[in-house]
Amino acid sequence: MQKKYLLDTCIWRDFYEARKGAGGKALGKYAAGLFLDLVVRRSEVLVPEIVIWELKKDYPEDKVNNLISIAEELLSIRIVLASAEQTDEAERLSISRGLPFADCLIAVTARDNAAISVSNDRHLLECLADVVKTVLPQDAVRNAS
Repeated sequence: MQKKYLLDTCIWRDFYEARKGAGGKALGKYAAGLFLDLVVRRSEVLVPEIVIWELKKDYPEDKVNNLISIAEELLSIRIVLASAEQTDEAERLSISRGLPFADCLIAVTARDNAAISVSNDRHLLECLADVVKTVLPQDAVRNAS
């Protein structure tokens, strides 16, 4: 069965900017390795509308559209729209846990689509672990088989 992955906004940013994290951690390299692995394995990648919205807050719309278009040429991409129920649940989680709404919506969307959530964000890795299991990009590459 083909695995589905939902990449948090930070993974797209890490890839696009070739970012480095604390202590020089090669976040961009991990993201690029993940993308390459997903291409080779022909995995399905879910892109929630909230991820596109977050990217467009930081980058010009044409750059985001170009990034998604290139990804669509290489990957099996599916844009995912949140349902009213998912939005309501994410809002409740955000308020009750004091977490960003977008992180909560990403967690709920990954869970409801039976996708592997991939992120470097502590909110997804730790604070929302009871909603969806989230893995680091370097672990997703290692454990994708």
